[in-house]
Amino acid sequence: VGGRDAVFHYEYFSQRDAVTPTVKVWSEAMQLGYENIFCRQVGGAVNDDHLVITAAGIPTTDIIESNSKSTGSLPSTTISKTSTRMYSTPLEKPFSM
Repeated sequence: VGGRDAVFHYEYFSQRDAVTPTVKVWSEAMQLGYENIFCRQVGGAVNDDHLVITAAGIPTTDIIESNSKSTGSLPSTTISKTSTRMYSTPLEKPFSM
């Protein structure tokens, strides 16, 4: 989802519309020692399918490189999805983050 020296800021719509899973993902990254990669500042806004999924009632956050000195923002085709409902295989019960 990112190039060399990628930094992941909060994606604007994810932080606005799905704050709980977004904060959970960034908090977990901090606890794992990735505070230099997951920045707690709002980056760019991405208009893609995560907006529709969130509007359907599944809060979803984009993890996408933005504001990178080395590569700049990436196109929305490089999106990684994370949701409050995560499954290891389809139709299994969810586990919490």
